[in-house]
Amino acid sequence: MKLFSRLPRQFDFPKSPRRAAWAIERLEPRRLLSVVVPQPIGNQTFAQGSGSPAADLNNFFEDNFTLQQDLTFTATSDNTALVNPTISGSVLTLNVAPAGSGYAHIHVVAADPFGNQASDSFRVKITAAANRSLDVPIGPGHDTFAFSGPNHTAASITLLGPGSGTIHIGGDGLLLAGDRTEGSNQELESISLTGTTASSTLLITGQIHHGHIPMIGDISSDGPLASIHIKGAELAGDLNITGAVHGVNIDFAASGSINLGATTTPMMIHATSFADENFAAAAPVKFLSVTQWVNSDSISETFAASYVHRLIARGSFEPGLQLSGTGAPARMLGIDQIGGFVGGAWKIPGASAPLHIGGAAPDFNANIGSVQSVTVAGVFDGALTTPSLHFITIGGAMNFATLNLTAPGTTDLDRLTVRGGLLGSSITSTGNLGRIITLDMNESRIFAGIGPLSSGQSLPTGTADLSGSARIGSILVRPNRKVVGFLGSDVAATSIGVLDMGTTRTANSGVPFGVAAVQIGHLSGHDQTQHRFLTFNNIQDPATLAALIAAEGLKLGDFVIRVL
Repeated sequence: MKLFSRLPRQFDFPKSPRRAAWAIERLEPRRLLSVVVPQPIGNQTFAQGSGSPAADLNNFFEDNFTLQQDLTFTATSDNTALVNPTISGSVLTLNVAPAGSGYAHIHVVAADPFGNQASDSFRVKITAAANRSLDVPIGPGHDTFAFSGPNHTAASITLLGPGSGTIHIGGDGLLLAGDRTEGSNQELESISLTGTTASSTLLITGQIHHGHIPMIGDISSDGPLASIHIKGAELAGDLNITGAVHGVNIDFAASGSINLGATTTPMMIHATSFADENFAAAAPVKFLSVTQWVNSDSISETFAASYVHRLIARGSFEPGLQLSGTGAPARMLGIDQIGGFVGGAWKIPGASAPLHIGGAAPDFNANIGSVQSVTVAGVFDGALTTPSLHFITIGGAMNFATLNLTAPGTTDLDRLTVRGGLLGSSITSTGNLGRIITLDMNESRIFAGIGPLSSGQSLPTGTADLSGSARIGSILVRPNRKVVGFLGSDVAATSIGVLDMGTTRTANSGVPFGVAAVQIGHLSGHDQTQHRFLTFNNIQDPATLAALIAAEGLKLGDFVIRVL
């Protein structure tokens, strides 16, 4: 048996866009799990007749909670007639049809004993044997070619302008008849172009039959293109253009990579439904329009360019956004709106337009040089680091999320509103925080101007733990009857204006939580443990605070009020 090569991660695919072309995601919470994929499975290519390659999935998945090899696995294929995966223990075997060629996408799910899961998916390409292959020239005098794919699909390929190339077809009984091939089980494995210029256009038009879409393999060119259009067909392989491409218009792409050459002229990109696709161009993007660009496993993808003047997505846009900023105008990123989730690692050294997004996936990790505001319709499960924000509004919850504001000596955040509450989340700032309103705070923290704490230390113990003089204006917790407002959470700053907890429970299974500051203007909440109201005003002296607690006969239990 042949083992998979331990390649660096490329691109992954759990579901075909031809079955989910217009499936816009619901804005639901999505949690980070304990099962991880430290070594993703790379895309695989095998020659026809290679047998049944296999791999031990324990080399690719880990249980980072138990640190044991206790995972169970399942695997599925979207083309079982070509590649039918089976699992024996932790060994995945790809049972490849001996007489077939084409593409299959394998989706692997690993589950720990508690039901937590992680997934990885990869593309398998089976190249046709020499006796099942046909090379067709395309270029001057023969600029259009058509083939009939499986499931009664079809596609035509046209090269307009300078250049020529070769179209490689796999199948049975292949024969070139005029401008089309005859034969069965036809697969377009690759298109290789040479001599193209900025006046050349590659046009691929597919015919969809009963929901099946023709598959287009690898496309390459040693020169630039004016544009490339793939309509009614799926880019199943990789697209590599040595030169620049002014316009890219592709309906479907999955589990591959698009790599384009450099240009100073901004390019236009239109995509209908991409899944687990990477994009890289050393060029600016004038307009990026997608219906959805989803990541449907535990591995993140990347969209890289110098800058994006305008981005609009009807659904999710989940590849990480890596912008170099070369030649960028005042704004390195312009966003109209992203209706679904954002995901992946975002690196934007310069300014971004205000972010209007449907939600943030757990793998969303953004570092933005400047952004005025963030509006999230659903949940925010990721991380954002930026110097300051005017406001951030979250229609759902912040689940295990991180907001890190880094501008010293100023107000880093004027206003934060979280309608769904804070769960396991962290909000930290170097400077001041303004007004924060949330449904509840559960196992979360809000720190302003707090330096690194010692291991196991949840709250500052003295002024030495302060990194500067920073203020939290107000935290207003507004719980409904179903939740406790302030539970197992910590708040700290030099000065806190108002902390209204709504409700709390001072009994927290022996785990301390609470508030620490040099001065607290107002602290209040209803303790559901002792069934008493807690109200403190103008706290700035430990002795006076202790005397007030004693005089009122209060039992704070695990709730800590620390005057630094």
